[in-house]
Amino acid sequence: MSRMSEGMIPPEYVDKPGIRWLHLRFPDGSVWKVDPEPVASARAEYYARHDLNLSKDEKVSTGLSAEWRRLFWKEFHYAIRDRAELEDYMMNNMNWDDLPEKEMIRYPDSIKPDYYKDNFFETEVIGSAI
Repeated sequence: MSRMSEGMIPPEYVDKPGIRWLHLRFPDGSVWKVDPEPVASARAEYYARHDLNLSKDEKVSTGLSAEWRRLFWKEFHYAIRDRAELEDYMMNNMNWDDLPEKEMIRYPDSIKPDYYKDNFFETEVIGSAI
């Protein structure tokens, strides 16, 4: 799993408990273990930009960078500890290809090419691990 670098995380958020994995069940019965950090990070970026009235493509100016980082980590920390927030953001704002760290932990009877990419929005979040 690619956990975020300790040097990037403000001291007040280091060693705080959070969700380590989300478990997704596809309609074919397969279960996948998914790293929640890309979900929390994407959500935090969205809300930090939203709170500063920045568009998705607009660069964060030097004057706003400290405030952006503060808002980002506040949102990241909130989401990484709340399965419902992670699930909501992932299922409504992300695609299967946006999740780089995933591992199948229960296999289906047959696997078709692009099945998971095409059926991501049919998954059910069935658990998480802290």
